[in-house]
Amino acid sequence: MVAPEARWQALLPVLRHWPLAVAFSGGLDSRFLCFALRRAGCDVLALHATGPHVPQAESEAARRWARAQGLPLLEVRHDPLSLPEVAVNSRERCYACKRALMRRLRDALAAAGGCRILCDGSNADDLTAFRPGQRAVREAGVLSPLALAGLHKQELRDLGASWGLDDPQQAARPCLLTRLAYGMSPEPALLARLAAAEADLAALPGLGDFRLRLTPEPVLQAAVLPDGLRPQVMQVLDAHGFGGAGWWKGRSAAFLTAERDVFGGNPLIFAVDARSFLHRATGRASSRRCRYTKAFPVPDEGGRIFSPEKIKRARETEFSRARLFLTGICPPMSWRDVLL
Repeated sequence: MVAPEARWQALLPVLRHWPLAVAFSGGLDSRFLCFALRRAGCDVLALHATGPHVPQAESEAARRWARAQGLPLLEVRHDPLSLPEVAVNSRERCYACKRALMRRLRDALAAAGGCRILCDGSNADDLTAFRPGQRAVREAGVLSPLALAGLHKQELRDLGASWGLDDPQQAARPCLLTRLAYGMSPEPALLARLAAAEADLAALPGLGDFRLRLTPEPVLQAAVLPDGLRPQVMQVLDAHGFGGAGWWKGRSAAFLTAERDVFGGNPLIFAVDARSFLHRATGRASSRRCRYTKAFPVPDEGGRIFSPEKIKRARETEFSRARLFLTGICPPMSWRDVLL
């Protein structure tokens, strides 16, 4: 197997020949790409999109990092909320948003003058996960150097640490539109409230990686939920109008809107075939090799035990009205792979 650094080095002779522009969100992937390209002596311009779906705190962090690196940065205003697919928050929202974004970035490059190859920070993991935006990237002819080099997320972290990239363990922060269940209208004021609430939650010590989601009821998903932190968290949620939020501790893979709150009391959890779920939820077959694993019996609200057979039947008969969790069924998958 070729080492990650060797794979990256093999690509550099091609990249060094052209001025490059990188779609720069400020996340780990785009930071690593800019850092690695400049480390190799490439001519790089960072393009950062701002809009109601991007928290202001993240845009400011991207600006600070670019200034600290001496990286030329061009900001581009991109408001996807007027796009029909985004306005109704359909399953094509990411595709429509990314398609419009690539056009905006190309227009900005043309207005700035000169000729640059547009790149993005997609890595090899993105090619096998459910990423509707990847189709727009391919259609726009955007170059994805990290994916071309076959670099996976963990390899980016490892290489970044060895090369001196700051915060190589940076957690992913997808755009605010992903916090809303499909079908929920992404109003600017609602997105602003979500951003403000997450900014205040991020300031609390010990919460770890988290998302504040609307399903449409608010649900706080966090990797770590220290017991002593709960009052402060609830105070933040109340202050931003998300009082009464449910809790989910851990890396949930997916969930559907439910008719009842499964975060309190004794929730019923379904164990299902991840491939079947992804196909039915998105209309697209999964490229992941996920097999059905034996369902574990769980008590219902009356304390009765549901057998694996009954859980399998429930998957078919109650799919549309059960919130679904795929935690632990297919370890290589993350919640971002199949989140509705």
